Amino acid sequence: MSKISYAYDNATYVTRSGVNLGINTAGSGSVYPQYTAFTAMKAYSATFTVNTAGTSATTAIFVISKVSNTTVTALATATVGQKVAGSVVNVELSATAGGVSLIQGDQITVVGGTDVVSVCSAALEVAVTPTSNITA
Repeated sequence: MSKISYAYDNATYVTRSGVNLGINTAGSGSVYPQYTAFTAMKAYSATFTVNTAGTSATTAIFVISKVSNTTVTALATATVGQKVAGSVVNVELSATAGGVSLIQGDQITVVGGTDVVSVCSAALEVAVTPTSNITA
């Protein structure tokens, strides 16, 4: 397959996408499937929808990190606490405008805290960086 690069203002680059990470399993340190960047991208936010409320206001948390080669960088922490089922928590992954830069192969990981009951659905907001190569 060949690779192409569009003009910087092509809809491929200016449209943000939601990537579903699925639902974690209850248990301390639960993990979601990792998201791997398929080209240069930006990650903007993570959204969690509570499926099962946690038992603690302080341990029902999720840590979102970026993995680049062997370097792990914590980006944000989402505290869902004892919010009722259906509650939504959204966290920005960067304190500065423009999101978190990802290169091809970088991963976004989400790991749960020590609350053994909390279960949430998770999604990422991402976009392809303008002029990045994509499959034709």
